[in-house]
Amino acid sequence: MIYLITKAQLPRVWPKMLPGLQRADFTEDISSYSTLEDLYKGVEDGDYVGLYDSISQYSAILQVVDYSKKRVLLCFWGGQPEGAPQFNYEETDQFLTNLAQIYEADVIQIQGRPGWGRKIKHLGYRPETINFYKEVPR
Repeated sequence: MIYLITKAQLPRVWPKMLPGLQRADFTEDISSYSTLEDLYKGVEDGDYVGLYDSISQYSAILQVVDYSKKRVLLCFWGGQPEGAPQFNYEETDQFLTNLAQIYEADVIQIQGRPGWGRKIKHLGYRPETINFYKEVPR
């Protein structure tokens, strides 16, 4: 069962979410932008939305982003603990689609490793851009 985590549920559910979010915190590009404490505070303050699947133990942080032409439901930090049960892509996609409709989003955007593309292509997701990174000297 997939749950949307609100501010009221956060203190109780965060310890369950943490193992998946910590496992996702493995690349410099993600973890150099925010800390896990920032994510907690973002959900607490209403800037982000938490998602937790009690079966697969998958956790994600989502954000609604408004651009001039589109509203995007952005899934930018997610993962599940090592050895967790199989992740149900179809069920999660349906949950995200329903959530995007509630938020009146035009697009669902998922940031993830390249391997995700193979797992979600059959659900209608397609790569849109490739991000290139360069550190700016200070």
